[in-house]
Amino acid sequence: MTEDISPDAGTITLDADALLQAARQRAGLSDIGPTWILEPFQIYVRALRTEAHLTPNGTAYMSEMIIRRLVNRLRMIEAIRLHPEILDEKLIILAAIVGLPRTGSTMLQRVLTSVPGINGVRWWELQNFSPFPEEVPGQPVERIQFAEKMVEAWLAATPEFATIHPLSATQVDEESILLHSMFAGLLEYAAPVPSFVAWQNTTDFRGTYADLRTELQFLQWQEPTRRGRPWLLKAPEHMIAPEALLEIFPDARVIITHRDPIEVLPSICSMHYTIQKLAIDAPDRMLIGRSNLDRWAAALQRLTTLREQIGDARFIDVSYRDLLKDPVGQARKALTALGLTLDAEGEAAVNAWLAENARDQRASHVYTAADFGLDTHDMEAAFANYSRRFIAA
Repeated sequence: MTEDISPDAGTITLDADALLQAARQRAGLSDIGPTWILEPFQIYVRALRTEAHLTPNGTAYMSEMIIRRLVNRLRMIEAIRLHPEILDEKLIILAAIVGLPRTGSTMLQRVLTSVPGINGVRWWELQNFSPFPEEVPGQPVERIQFAEKMVEAWLAATPEFATIHPLSATQVDEESILLHSMFAGLLEYAAPVPSFVAWQNTTDFRGTYADLRTELQFLQWQEPTRRGRPWLLKAPEHMIAPEALLEIFPDARVIITHRDPIEVLPSICSMHYTIQKLAIDAPDRMLIGRSNLDRWAAALQRLTTLREQIGDARFIDVSYRDLLKDPVGQARKALTALGLTLDAEGEAAVNAWLAENARDQRASHVYTAADFGLDTHDMEAAFANYSRRFIAA
């Protein structure tokens, strides 16, 4: 079954009940699973409708994305009903890579998951973590094709995105998209939703991470060769609720990629501006700057405070500059800290990935702090505690 990625702008409305009904109709299923998800879903949809100033095409784009995420959830819940053994899948969570976006975390994730035996979630799986109807187990051809069309459409609409984040349907990527499927995480990347962000700042994320665990079990069940192999997670959004991450995955270590936030923040804003142009005629650069400063300063402070409370034992630090200078060495350092060895086969795989994905194959990403109303003094003050410990040292 081939699924549509081009909705009709005139047929969709941003109403939570209508979107859920459309998802249930498309899936032919009704059970949405744990109902805690309905609150963030409804708050997010209301914020999109009242605050985001979407174009008609943007409304269709965002609505279709929401429906697809709900359809995937409906299909997963039905699969668990039919195959309750999914919840018996034993996950080995090796570590989660966190840190600000634009700090080399994607590079480190893909370098480490190029090592044979380490699992990562592929981009096509993130877009559709549930098999399509009538899909032959072990043959997700149409889901891969769907993701390839998405990449092609994204790059056609915003070719500059290729300079910001290397998109690939088949490479591993951050499970932020799985968090987004539960209406959690940095959802303001696509459109401004300040009331949702304010609500999320006070919410409990344990349900989100419990469901993330279920989604990973579901992915492992679909591909039995993953069993017994450790998973490497990665998402900047894990810094929003690191306590929930570590509670639900109690054996996981945390790898933090470090780069000066003053260098990073304008790049993050440029990425959000580029993405928002898909759904908004004129994204508000000043709002993007302010919201990202507030969001990431709070996230880094939360992670730093947690680390001060529980100690350094669960954390591994990787410098962005060291990663660029010696990626093999930093991969070896991280694996050693995790109790693994980078053997000759693993080093060859890492070098092969590096050769195929050289940064100089992409154009430069151009932006300035002033574009987003960011003042150096304000950024220094916002990130002072983090920078004092991890950047200036």
